[in-house]
Amino acid sequence: MKKLLLLLLLPASIWAHSTPQEPTGGTVTLICNIYEVPANFDSLHLYDLNGLAAVSVYAAAKDENGKYTFTVPTSKSRFYGIGFSELNLGKIILGEEPMVSYWSNANYMSQGRTSGSAINKGLESIYKRANAFDATSAALLNDEQSASMDAKAQADIQKRAENLGAEKKKFLDSLKTANTMLYRVATLYVHPDPMSDKKKTADYLQYVGQEYFRFADLKDKAYAELPDVHDAFQRFGEALLSLGANEEVATQLAEKQLMTIPADSKTYRFALGGICDGFKTNGPLYVTFGRKYVDAYRNNSLGEIGRLDYELKKSSVFTPGMLAPDLSGPTPDGGNYSMSELRGKVVLIDFWASWCGRCRREMPTVKTAYEKYKDKGFDILGVSLDREPEAWKKAIAADGIPWHHISDLKGWQSAHAALYSVNSIPATVLIDREGKIIARNLRGDQLEMKLKEVFGE
Repeated sequence: MKKLLLLLLLPASIWAHSTPQEPTGGTVTLICNIYEVPANFDSLHLYDLNGLAAVSVYAAAKDENGKYTFTVPTSKSRFYGIGFSELNLGKIILGEEPMVSYWSNANYMSQGRTSGSAINKGLESIYKRANAFDATSAALLNDEQSASMDAKAQADIQKRAENLGAEKKKFLDSLKTANTMLYRVATLYVHPDPMSDKKKTADYLQYVGQEYFRFADLKDKAYAELPDVHDAFQRFGEALLSLGANEEVATQLAEKQLMTIPADSKTYRFALGGICDGFKTNGPLYVTFGRKYVDAYRNNSLGEIGRLDYELKKSSVFTPGMLAPDLSGPTPDGGNYSMSELRGKVVLIDFWASWCGRCRREMPTVKTAYEKYKDKGFDILGVSLDREPEAWKKAIAADGIPWHHISDLKGWQSAHAALYSVNSIPATVLIDREGKIIARNLRGDQLEMKLKEVFGE
């Protein structure tokens, strides 16, 4: 709490800045001091941030003084990403201040700091302050749960909670009058305090799910200029999962927040992308919201749709009930075959190779299952991780393997194996008649038992 009070007493000049103005002409100079730059890193880039997509708009090479210098047109204040690749970015606001310096370790660009920039110092202060608020709120909740029913202890906790709520309000109010852009950013990260809130519900998960963005008016078009919407919704998704939300509840709460935003706005695109990233650790949720994103923006890709579509396919291969991504490739006779041609059958995808002794030792067991159930609608697609076509063909003939086979003949660089996240063989995936995953890596008796179940024996 003392730390929060000290932060609150910092002079307003650290974060105060005039409200963003329209372009007035001229240029802005950004001087970047980046240390521990790996030898394979070439140009430093400024990126246009679009949530799941980041597009390089300026590039600078290291000069003789070891610095990277950008010159960009003067504009109203706007966000850029800064980094050597879109996978490791810091954030910076440029547009009105004539010169800004940026300092960072190349490996931790998100932790970079500025000098000579009031608005960026303000942004850095908001992030720190919001994290401090969250830490204090978490400590209060922990104290409340562990405190005895002693009236004095409960009253002390309640008083601390009320003080925290007042500090949050004071902080947001001060920003609202000092800088509307930074105020909107702060509303994304500062949340109502449940212990002093009259709207508090008995279910803490439901409270977080419903009140997380209460301070942010996400219908305001100005939020479409803030890539922090994406990051805040990512944190929201992560918070729901950390609080134990199941798939049904997490979906319901996420959709409820998305419904507060105009669906045709860039703000909505930021938010939906953030939800996708927030749910990455939960396969079904990630696929559900990822598909929603792909379907919404497939015809308006900013470079992220192809990557996201591939990631969703990879994510789905571990989750029973998810649609298995199609596999297609060359056959031993020089043709081409796709797994989709087997739709309507129960299919075992069998990843193997001619050089894999264990794979070939298990082949008789797989053949027994094939012979027993093939007339009931069971089939197998062999996917080889071979490199030599003759070795592949010879093994098929020698072992008398009668089912369909494909291989891109790239060994461990096989695109088929990568798509299904196969890093050891033998590996199997059992698919139902609708093309949905039943189970992975069934072998021997496990495969036999599952097929008995599937075919009702």
